[in-house]
Amino acid sequence: MPSGTSQLPGPISKAVATIIFDSIASHGGLSQAAVARDAGMSTSQLSRVLNGHKVFTLEELDRVCAALGLELSEVVDHADQASRMRRRLAPVTPIGGNVGSTNEAGIPDLARAAFEDDGDDGADLD
Repeated sequence: MPSGTSQLPGPISKAVATIIFDSIASHGGLSQAAVARDAGMSTSQLSRVLNGHKVFTLEELDRVCAALGLELSEVVDHADQASRMRRRLAPVTPIGGNVGSTNEAGIPDLARAAFEDDGDDGADLD
């Protein structure tokens, strides 16, 4: 990657950021500024990661985990599991979005064809 450019967070990085954000939020009275200070990074650096604008380096993540009393390996493992779950549950394109032309009543030809008497089997609704 060229110097001066930053890598956009992928699914695992986003999941890591969510875990860290939730951990900070669950520690009553703990601020992002305090975690950043304890991890040896600026508040804006931590904020950029937690808001999806930057990716943690391993060293940063290790220090943030230490500041929160978390195990680095557990955070990464949970993030990996969460990102895999999201991929399995990824949204799909609804099939109703492209069903061909419609008649004057707005019923798609594909759906209308299922209810029209075509004379082939005598089992139609008419």
